Amino acid sequence: MKHQTEVRGRVARMARVMVVCRRFGSTSEVWLHRQVTSFRRVRPSVVCWSRGPVPGVGEIPVVVLPFNPMPHHGAGRWLLRLRNLPQRNFYGAVGAERDALEGVVDALTPEVILCHFGTVALRVMPTAMRCGVPLVVHFHGIDITGALSDRWYHWSLRHWLPHFPAMVIVAEYQREILRSLGARNERIHLIPCGVPIENLTVPTGLGALPCRFVSVGRLVDKKSPLSTLRGFARCLGQVPGCQLRIVGDGPLLDDARRAAEELGIARQVTFLGSQPREVVAEELAGASVFVQHSVTSASGDMEGWPVAIGEAMAAGLPVVATRHAGITDQVAEGDSGFLVAEHDWQAMGERMARLARDPELRLRMGIRSRATAVSRFDQSQLIARLEDVLQAACGVWPAQGSRSLIK
Repeated sequence: MKHQTEVRGRVARMARVMVVCRRFGSTSEVWLHRQVTSFRRVRPSVVCWSRGPVPGVGEIPVVVLPFNPMPHHGAGRWLLRLRNLPQRNFYGAVGAERDALEGVVDALTPEVILCHFGTVALRVMPTAMRCGVPLVVHFHGIDITGALSDRWYHWSLRHWLPHFPAMVIVAEYQREILRSLGARNERIHLIPCGVPIENLTVPTGLGALPCRFVSVGRLVDKKSPLSTLRGFARCLGQVPGCQLRIVGDGPLLDDARRAAEELGIARQVTFLGSQPREVVAEELAGASVFVQHSVTSASGDMEGWPVAIGEAMAAGLPVVATRHAGITDQVAEGDSGFLVAEHDWQAMGERMARLARDPELRLRMGIRSRATAVSRFDQSQLIARLEDVLQAACGVWPAQGSRSLIK
C-alpha cells in the first residue's frame, strides 16, 4: 500500500483536512457539523465510525468505517491493549482497522488530520504517523477530565501528547490540565466551538411576563437537571406563573419527570425531548432566561465550552448557571447573567426569581449577553482561527525519529 512519506514543503492555499470523529451528524454535537460545513480556507473530508441524522454536508466526502465505534469497551479491549503495548498507545487502531484507515488516507490525501476528542486522536495516531500526515487533536471536555480516570487512556495520552504538532482546547481551565500531562504551552490553542451569530435573533418577549425559562442539553449527570428543577421550584414559590421548558433527552429524563411531579411543578414544566436546531432556535426566541446547572459528575466528567449557553447568549438571553469549567469563560457574573456554586440549587432559585421579577434587568443582561457573543463567540471568526492552526500544522511531520515509533 502506498503511503505519503514526503513532507510537503509548502502549504497549499486550500489545505486538505481529514476530520475524524467517532460519530458524525449527532444532534447533541451539532457544533461538529457546523464546523465541517463552515470551513472556507481548507478543504474538508470526514471519517467516522457511525453517522447520525443531521443532514446537509453538500459535496464534502464522508467515509463511515465498518468497525466497532467503541473498541476500548468490552472484552475485546484487552487484546487491543496487548497489541498496542509496544507503542504505549492502548487506544491505537490495529490490524484491519488500521489498514482501512491507511487506505482512506491514501484515497483522500489529506495534508493534515483533525481528530475530535483525545480517544479518537490516539486511535488514529498509528495511521497518521505511518503515513506521515500531521495530526491535530481537538479536546472538548470529558476527554481531559473524567476520561483521565482510565489509567490506560491517561498513560497513552501522557506518552503521545508531545507528538501532536497542535492541540485545540475550548476552555481556559483545560490548558493547565494539558500542561500537567506534558504538553508544550506554545502548541495549545484556545478556540471555543462558537455559535452562528447570524442565525440567532434577540427574543421579542425577553421582558414579557410571566417569565419563561429554557434549558437545552442532554439530561445527564454533569448537567444536573434535578438541580435545575429544584431551583425552578424555589423560584416558582416566590414568583408564581413562571414556566420552564426543557429541550433534550438522556438517561435522567424519567428521573426529571418524576422530580417535577414530586416537587409539585409538573404543570409549569414542559419536557420537549430532543429537537432539531430549528426548534431549539424557536425555543430560545420565545424564552426570557436560559438556565443550566452544570456540575462535575461523580466520574470526574466536566463541561468544556457549553455550546447551548453560547447559543443562548447569542440569542440575547441572560443566563443563570454554575461556576463550572468553561462557563466562567462565557458568563460574566452580574453582567450577562448570574453564576452560583455547583449543587447550590437554592441560590440558583433565588437568582431565577430575581430575574423573573425584574423584566428590565433581563433586558439589560440580555443586551450584554448578545454583545459578548457577537464579540467573542462568532463561529466564523473562531473557525478562521482553527483554519490557521490546521494550515500551520501542514508539513510538520515527520519530526526527526518520530516515524520510528510506529512499526
